[in-house]
Amino acid sequence: MADFRNSPSYSVGDDFIIESDNSTSSGSGSDYYSYSYHQYGDHSTENYQYGDDAPGVTIQRESFHYYSDPSTGRIGDISQYLDLDVYDSNQRTSTRDSVSIHQYEWGDEIRTDTSSFEYADSSSSRLLSSTQTGGSTYTSYESNYSDYRFEDITFTYDYSDLRDSEIHSEYDFTTRLGVGSSIYQNSDGADESFDIYMKETKNRNNSSESREEFKIETSESGSIINAHIFSDQHSRNGHSHASMSSSDHDQDGIIDSRHEYSHRSRGDRFMSLSLNKHDHDGDGQADDIYMSREKSSSSGIKRTEYRYDTQSFSSPILEIIQYMNDQVISEIAVPRTLTSQHTDMGEGHVLELTDVLA
Repeated sequence: MADFRNSPSYSVGDDFIIESDNSTSSGSGSDYYSYSYHQYGDHSTENYQYGDDAPGVTIQRESFHYYSDPSTGRIGDISQYLDLDVYDSNQRTSTRDSVSIHQYEWGDEIRTDTSSFEYADSSSSRLLSSTQTGGSTYTSYESNYSDYRFEDITFTYDYSDLRDSEIHSEYDFTTRLGVGSSIYQNSDGADESFDIYMKETKNRNNSSESREEFKIETSESGSIINAHIFSDQHSRNGHSHASMSSSDHDQDGIIDSRHEYSHRSRGDRFMSLSLNKHDHDGDGQADDIYMSREKSSSSGIKRTEYRYDTQSFSSPILEIIQYMNDQVISEIAVPRTLTSQHTDMGEGHVLELTDVLA
């Protein structure tokens, strides 16, 4: 794991101090150094860079983000990011190490990633393969809960319809296929291992750019446990994003949880939809549902939340809460049994294995 050269200027619970923006830089190549500080109301950032773009140079970038609670003026969230890129003699990324650390009053999250790259020849930016290994930990101080995940994935690349002049880095490709493995453990006693299959595609033209990523995790027997879709598109008409996931942890063929999210924006206007469904008793119908709709307008941001619960009360309860600019303007809670049109968990995962294999 790469090490930070610097430490956060704050600790969680410290008083947030108002300071002026400032920056400095010096040198070039391997001797380059820069620092900048920016403040945005109750949020500030510090950025460091060692080394600059040049053949054979190692570049280390560090970023520290501090978020304070406006009501108390104290730091409640600190995020740290580190990227360490090693360039070869042709200024291509040879290896990359990344670290992110998020500290909160209630716990912390840490993620590390290491990637290595093998190119088609001594000068091309086309990749034959890359390997990515990474781990993540989550700890809750309040519940004494923790979990750990580790992944090891090897990717192969396809550059159909791309000219050499369009390939500048490891992010420029038509299709990337990944195969690997993962382990997951938590303090409740879970100890699971998965096989991973991934497929990522990119498309770019004069007016738009899109990216789509599929990921499936299977058990040793080949049953799909987790499936996830991510898509992102930028065009002259704005930006759209969507993601979907489904899980079948007990491998009984019935989906245990399903999540959907979509977001569309154009200029300073946006619309978003979030939907989470869980089936706790395995009958194929959701026992709790959370849906949120958000839309911006000249008046601000209006959000409507729908919460449905069949287990916490003597009869199913549907709550509908409306917000305008985060202030509650309407709140209703009524006994209601939704139809299967709303509670059905679906017949299968959001993906099948054929969707991610070559």
